Amino acid sequence: FGDKYGSHVNVVDFGPFSREFCGGTHIKNTSEIGLFKFVHEGSIASGTRRIEAVTGRGIERYISEQLTKFDELSREREQLEEDKRKLEKDIAKLNLASRKDEASAIVASALPLKGTNIRLATTLVQARDGEELKGFAEMIQTGIGNGAVIVLGANIDGKASLVAIVSDDIAKGKKIQAGKLVGAVAEIVGGKGGGRPNFAQAGGTNPQKLNEALSATGGIISVMAQ
Repeated sequence: FGDKYGSHVNVVDFGPFSREFCGGTHIKNTSEIGLFKFVHEGSIASGTRRIEAVTGRGIERYISEQLTKFDELSREREQLEEDKRKLEKDIAKLNLASRKDEASAIVASALPLKGTNIRLATTLVQARDGEELKGFAEMIQTGIGNGAVIVLGANIDGKASLVAIVSDDIAKGKKIQAGKLVGAVAEIVGGKGGGRPNFAQAGGTNPQKLNEALSATGGIISVMAQ
């Protein structure tokens, strides 16, 4: 190092733990240091490392700076999360828009349920999450209009997901309601669910039985309609 000692060298003792040459700022005793915070450790030469710390008012400034940075990062994170949610919604809308033909085919395949004024549409579909499944079911309901009951199933992340929509004119009769319907269907896939009279969702642990559950929907509605 560049500094040279004279004939007299200051030596600092910390009890029996440490005895060192001192070439820096002097204090009367260690209590003058107050708070002590390491802020950096690194190599400054071969075989030599330097530890940097702040003390006293220096640590007060350091903490204040860190809190300011933390607040700024928190705001940035909140903004990024909001941007992410908006992008996910935009992507979901685009995905639904691209499935108009698929929805139209399901609407065309909806059949009148014997002994009722209901057109029933049940099928297994692809969906990335519950929101996409819901949006697709709403698209089908719009295509059918009044007298519609839609029950869709999807395997989402290895679990059974179900959504049921009962058009308002059917739900008003109080016999067939989406919450009760989807709950009964969900039992077949080892799950449960519920919701409003015109819309409900459910989940289950056995996605392998989704087709069986969807096929049973017509019979469940017939019993409920009695």
